[in-house]
Amino acid sequence: VGKNNGIITSAYSLGQVSAFGSADMPLVLGGFAAANTGAITDSYWDTDTSGISVDFGGATGETSAQLKSALPDGFDSSI
Repeated sequence: VGKNNGIITSAYSLGQVSAFGSADMPLVLGGFAAANTGAITDSYWDTDTSGISVDFGGATGETSAQLKSALPDGFDSSI
């Protein structure tokens, strides 16, 4: 998600995301969301595959091993 101003629930990201900000901060990188003014719940990004350890969106960063070891909160194993 480059910029979120809605609601995101039970999602994940594997790569880097970016959003253009203001003149003071022309490019913002994140693991799940680069900018967030909405709500993000039960969502995750992979810190290994994205190379990003900090996120500005409210999602939880986990390593590849952590994401593969157990289904994160909010995810349905039947999907």
